[in-house]
Parts: sequence; C-alpha cells; structure tokens
Amino acid sequence: MHLDIAHTDNFEEAIKYKQAGYEPVECSFGKESVIGPLKLDHHGPYSAEEPVSLKAFKLVKEGYFRSKFVVTGMADPDSVYCMLALSREIKPSLEISVSIAQMDLDPIGINRLVEPHIRVPAFEMFYNPGSSRENYLEALEIGKQVFEANELCQKIKEKIPYFEMERNRLIHSEITSVIEDVVFMETDLPHRDVAHELGSLVVQYKPGLKIITFSGLSRKAIEENRLPHKKSIYDLFGKLGLKKIYNGLLEPILGSGSGGREEIGGSPRHKKVTREEAIQVYEKIVEYKRSLNE
Repeated sequence: MHLDIAHTDNFEEAIKYKQAGYEPVECSFGKESVIGPLKLDHHGPYSAEEPVSLKAFKLVKEGYFRSKFVVTGMADPDSVYCMLALSREIKPSLEISVSIAQMDLDPIGINRLVEPHIRVPAFEMFYNPGSSRENYLEALEIGKQVFEANELCQKIKEKIPYFEMERNRLIHSEITSVIEDVVFMETDLPHRDVAHELGSLVVQYKPGLKIITFSGLSRKAIEENRLPHKKSIYDLFGKLGLKKIYNGLLEPILGSGSGGREEIGGSPRHKKVTREEAIQVYEKIVEYKRSLNE
C-alpha cells in the first residue's frame, strides 16, 4: 500500500499536516474542521457537504489523485473508502460509494445483507475499533478486501448473516436505559441503526475509545415509514437538531468541542470521557428533553 497516513487528535497539528501537503479527511474537531483543497468533510460547519466516499468517487472521475492524508478519531467505511479511491488502491464503484454514503448518513431500515450494502458489515466484521495511525492502516487493508469493485469474496458473504445475527443479539445487552425516547448504550460497535428501534435519540458511550456519540433519527426515516412510532431529531429539538445540545448543554460536563451534524455527532476529540461523565450527559439530555415536553 502506497498511502502516507498521519493521525492526530489535535486541531493545530492537523493544520500543520495540511500545510505539509497532507489532505485532511473528516478532520472535524467539534465546531471546527481542518479542510484541504478537496474539502473532504461533512461535519460541523461543513454538514451540508456530501459524505466523503461519494465525493471521492466523483473526484477520481475528474482525475484527482492523493496519497497523503491526515485523519483523526476512528476509521469508518466513509473515510476508508475515500482514501482508497483517491489513492487508486481500489477501483471506484458508484454503487458502493453511494451505499457507503447512504449508510453513513442514515442507516435506518437498510437491508445490510444485500449488495452493495453488504460491504459495510463486511468491513465491520473484520475491523477492531480504535483511534490511532496503526488502526487506520489496518482499516485500510480491510477496506482493500471489501470495497474493491469486484464481487465480494464468497467466503466473506457466507459469514455476514451470522455476524449480523450476533450483532443484533448483542444490542439487548448493550442498551442499559431508555427514558423519554432517549436510548443509552455502551459499546464501541456501530449499532445505532438497530438501537433506534427503541428510541428517537441514541446516546452511545464507547468505552474502548472513551468517547460519546449522538444519533438522532432523520426526517427521511420517519417519512418513509420505517419507524413511524418515533420522532425525528428535528421534532425533538427543532431545525438545529443535535446542534441545539452540543454547546451550552454539554459544556459543563465535557468542556467545549462537542459537535457534528444535525443528526449525528460526538464528544470533543481531545476529551477522554469516563463512563460516569457519559451517564451524566445522558441524564442531562433526558432532563432537557423532559423540560421541552412540559
């Protein structure tokens, strides 16, 4: 693999890497993002941008190439596909890039056992979540196996239904509370799509990574009647969605830097969140939501 990857959890350091010629990929730090010439982010102030997997496909078709990237946080299919496509490590596929983008934005109700959506659980089956340069390199090697435009390996396909069965079984042990339509769960795994069956807002504590992620249902999930008994994040908090809670509500517990998009976000990049702090955040959000209903 001919990729040069730099990983940092520091905003200023990410800027230095960008100035040294590294293309930032999803280098979002709460309310701020480090953006390079290709504008590869869709968080915080750039939430209106499309997922980087789909953008990378379009950029490759226009002749763009990159082999040096700076990243932050944990690898995911969106960022991994983006870097593999732009570096020509895989042959880009419109169908796969659209699927990854769709599942990154709004995974609710998607059949993960059919092509091209099966590529994401294939990645998750092999990927061990982490936050380091080495972890990203491992994720890129996995991505080369599962995101290549050729047909997915039959042995991998045969394992995924069993992986999905186990994934769904684990949900019940990972969810520890559901109050005011808000779910609290503890796992490093990407299980928010299933957890939303129990709540319109999912607060997920990832103990291995020591971070919190927030996920709210989109209007699309409601409008398409996939979860008609739930409410969108905009029905809960207004047109700003989760942006309504990132700052003042969470700062007393987590400090500044929480952020993301209207429908999904997380705790500050530099902050190592304890379980006790995560529970405080959950209780604060439940209290706030309850106050809106009074």
